[in-house]
Amino acid sequence: PILGEAGIILPDEGYVKALREICDQNNWLLILDEIQTGMGRTGKWFAYEHEDILPDVMTSAKALANGLPIGACAARGAAAEVLTPGTHGSTFGGNPLACSAAATTIDVIEADNLLENAANIGIFLKTQLLQKLGADARVVSIRGKGMMLAIELDKVYADLAVTFLQHGLVINITGGGKIIRLLPAIIMTESEAREVAEIIQNVVAKLTKGK
Repeated sequence: PILGEAGIILPDEGYVKALREICDQNNWLLILDEIQTGMGRTGKWFAYEHEDILPDVMTSAKALANGLPIGACAARGAAAEVLTPGTHGSTFGGNPLACSAAATTIDVIEADNLLENAANIGIFLKTQLLQKLGADARVVSIRGKGMMLAIELDKVYADLAVTFLQHGLVINITGGGKIIRLLPAIIMTESEAREVAEIIQNVVAKLTKGK
């Protein structure tokens, strides 16, 4: 639903819903990869919920068990009838430890209202970034949804990830090396979001002056 590795590329509003309609018209399966966008990342359990549709098949992993290795493939309708008990196996599939971690993760997200937190802090962080970097000539765009944000720069800057690390921020550079990708924890607070925005502002300001 959102391209994460490419640099947080959001489809136009209504795009995923239109895909659902096309699939329905042609009896095709709509399969969504929600490994990066799911488990509250965008302010909802899964990103497809922003379009008020249901996929036929959906994948989930990583955040599902809060970092403990796990993967899941959910299906409904005819797609759910393809794999029956005994037709698919995995050495560690469905192991009790990973499943317990997943169940607990879901419980905590619900109990601590982390979906709402992700939505609200995501807006707050994006607003902070726009205020601090919106007028910077090196910043092409600031975009995202919930706690899935990107700052696209005008060109590739060498060792950008290392520079951020030196300033105390573990960050990922993607999109060919020009996009700062932010995937902060959905438990982030306003003070932490403000600190992250300030660090990014300071790093980018030095880039614009020196390189």
